[in-house]
Amino acid sequence: MKYVRSMALALAVSGAASSSLALAQNTTEDRLQRIETQLKEMESRHAAELQKRDAKIADLEKQLQSRSDTLTEEQRAKEIDRVTNEVLADIKRREAAGPAGRLQQAASNLQIAVAADFVANYSSRNVDGARNRADIREVELELRAPVDPRADAVVGIAFERDAAPELFGGEDLEGPETEAAIEEAYLFLHDFGVQNLTAKVGRYAVSFGRSNIMHLHELPTVDQPFVIQSHLAAEGLKDAGLSLSYVVPNPANEYIEAILEVNSGEGAGSESPTLRGDLNSTAPSVNGRVLWNKNLAQNLNLELGGSALYAPSENKDKGNRDLWLLGGDVTLVRRDPTGGFANQFLQAEVIYGAVDQEDGTRVNSWGAYVLGQQQLAKDWYAGLRLDYTQDANNSSQEIWGLSPYVTWQWSEFLRFRAQYQYREATDSNGEHIFFLQVTFVMGSHKAHPYWAFR
Repeated sequence: MKYVRSMALALAVSGAASSSLALAQNTTEDRLQRIETQLKEMESRHAAELQKRDAKIADLEKQLQSRSDTLTEEQRAKEIDRVTNEVLADIKRREAAGPAGRLQQAASNLQIAVAADFVANYSSRNVDGARNRADIREVELELRAPVDPRADAVVGIAFERDAAPELFGGEDLEGPETEAAIEEAYLFLHDFGVQNLTAKVGRYAVSFGRSNIMHLHELPTVDQPFVIQSHLAAEGLKDAGLSLSYVVPNPANEYIEAILEVNSGEGAGSESPTLRGDLNSTAPSVNGRVLWNKNLAQNLNLELGGSALYAPSENKDKGNRDLWLLGGDVTLVRRDPTGGFANQFLQAEVIYGAVDQEDGTRVNSWGAYVLGQQQLAKDWYAGLRLDYTQDANNSSQEIWGLSPYVTWQWSEFLRFRAQYQYREATDSNGEHIFFLQVTFVMGSHKAHPYWAFR
């Protein structure tokens, strides 16, 4: 029966892949929005400075007029020359500074955002302490600022409750613990002399597939798909290193992006079941991704992506243990041709893993998910996610699930979501889980996630 389920899900993935996508232009739109904001800030500041300077000149002219009766013609000429030279010197200083000098003033405008994610759940099994409870799952502090005309800095610090159970079981939780962690901290270089090339340096989400790069509170569902949890990490795989992104010029003028990342290979505290920091890797991991984005029609957009991650590990106590992950993803977005709110998107992702174990064996596993969503009204969305995956470290263990959900998006700052999930794992009875999620954001915010049409 489980073989039939896995074959059915594989057929669903292949069916979706024949006609699917995602919005890679989100990155471009974010950059354009950031540039537009910086230009408006500089323009506003420059206008204010000109107004202040004009007021100063007018005040000095009044002073000169009031003193004209007591000043000689020679003294009056010297006073006018002094004021004129001061104004000209100020203009020259600003022209010498150029855009960098003006951007330096704009850079002082640090953008601060705080996102809080509340989750309550009820389970029919309640086999561990993470079920039948309510808590703030995570509070994330995000800081963004331009540090140069060619670079932005991003820092994200997460305060989270470590109470989520592992997908295939694990150590019993003694109680939820609150901990602070560096979610991301990187320098984004968007212009350093090579056209179409951008870079990240620091800690960031590994660019593997579509779902892994999203923050937990930005997902279209309460939790990450099962295959992401079993092969990458429950909250998405992070790592530290260098990420290069290049938009490939081509005669067909299609959007093709190639990403190459060289990372530490330690998982940056993501608690990944495959890329584990306790491996003491002596060699970096390499991750690559290629995506193609195309408008199939005026209201239909398709994105296809492929990813590959290789992480060698040489440990004198545990021997050589290598990791291979291969993935493919497809996203299809259809916008209401009437300009209304009947928008849909379909997304599917499959991951194959080859993970060396401590006993010298290699475990080959795979998993996939299919997610479809329909916008019902301006603020309402309904969707369904189908999951199947094997354990990346024990392919005899498998789990499948069904997760319908409803999202009520009040604004870009407040969202409510209800989700039901049925899951069934090897050698266990089925489990019914009900989720209630409330997400709220304070301060500045990024663009809407690709699944939220406003």
